Amino acid sequence: MDHDDQTRDARDLVRYRELLRRARAGLRLSRAEACLVCDALNGVALSDYADPSGGASFLGAQMLGAEVADAIALNRLHEKWGLDDEQARALAHRLHTLPLLHRVAFVDAVEAFWRRCTEDTDVVLRDVGLVVDDESRVTVSAIPTDAASTPPANERVLREVIDLLDQTRHTFKSRQVARARELLEELLR
Repeated sequence: MDHDDQTRDARDLVRYRELLRRARAGLRLSRAEACLVCDALNGVALSDYADPSGGASFLGAQMLGAEVADAIALNRLHEKWGLDDEQARALAHRLHTLPLLHRVAFVDAVEAFWRRCTEDTDVVLRDVGLVVDDESRVTVSAIPTDAASTPPANERVLREVIDLLDQTRHTFKSRQVARARELLEELLR
């Protein structure tokens, strides 16, 4: 890989990370909800794998809602965290219906949480973007559940990013860059 390819890949990776950061900004949950999700995903293989077409599988993100729903239905894990049945089912449903980009951002935050599991839980939940202080709490229900609800201005920006990535398509050397492009396309579907 020559210097220009490395520069483009580095730039595209920065864009991808920024997309995840912005998507994660809307994923804030109550402490109980965040703990339920992190607990439900403890030990679950969230990693993506390359599919035969050369893209990423997004398996962890695709299974997010189902994994949480199973932990609720089979293990009643929500009771451990003080959530009633209705709250737990609503959370699992919302996680299942999030756009792919938001589910990937959520999985990324949970993975970051578990990398720091020996630290103070409340601090880590805030640091990875899953919770905020109560006065500024935003819930996962504020996130649109389909591309049709994406505001036109956001759609324009997303299309611009896809166009920029298209201009460098032949230089895609890393899975992260290709993954960023796939995420953007999925968000617009």
